[in-house]
Amino acid sequence: MVDEFARTDGPSLHAELQQLARDAPTSWLEGFWDTMYLEYRDPSPINVNPAFALNPDPSLENEPSDWIQLLRAAKLLHATAWFVAVLRSGKLTPDTIGAPPNQIPLCMTQYGKLFGTCRIPIAGRDIVISSHTARHACVVSCNRFYAIDILDDDNTPIPPSKLLNQLAALRADSLLPAPTGCSPANLGAFTCEHRDAWSAVYPAVYELNKENMDTLQSSVILVCLDGPSGATGGEHDLDALCVSALHNYGQNRYVATMPNTQITFSN
Repeated sequence: MVDEFARTDGPSLHAELQQLARDAPTSWLEGFWDTMYLEYRDPSPINVNPAFALNPDPSLENEPSDWIQLLRAAKLLHATAWFVAVLRSGKLTPDTIGAPPNQIPLCMTQYGKLFGTCRIPIAGRDIVISSHTARHACVVSCNRFYAIDILDDDNTPIPPSKLLNQLAALRADSLLPAPTGCSPANLGAFTCEHRDAWSAVYPAVYELNKENMDTLQSSVILVCLDGPSGATGGEHDLDALCVSALHNYGQNRYVATMPNTQITFSN
């Protein structure tokens, strides 16, 4: 069977791998993966986007319930900023494979796309853009978008206490009635569409909102201060948590009361 493979399919498959290696700057797998990921046209929620949950923080169990979400968000934003600062300094310890003392360092190129990265809809094949200088995070509360710095000018992480004050202020602002004529446009619904349908609308959306779109797309990370999803079973029910994280019934983000402890992160 091995000899037959070497005479028939083997050479052509090997040639394809060599071509993929020439097309990709770091690995034969990168071009293959990018094609699979960027040319996939079905909606990203459920089909593509992953989700995971964080365990409760024992140090916050005695805090008021309406503050737990903000405290966790501030701590996680600070930790994210610290990681990004180390990454940008080039001092992040490489991942390795194998057991000591025979550990082999792995390629770290993909870490450059972990933060400040956005997938832009283009007909047929999307593109990925990354910002390596952004210092801000975007925060969504009550379907309103805000930008706050999480890094100083010298890439020093903003202290959690300052981030907490900003998060509390923007959440309070988001609970106020929208000014007349300034109701949310709910443009986020387009990102749940077929990728070619979103790409047909995207240029017009971008042209009308260049500054806001650039701020959103270059943000280090996006944080959603969502309230309860409305699912049955309570906030600790795993089914309800999965529904909220993956698609949330397709409803617009909105909270009529102070949010619970749920927090969702996305890049």
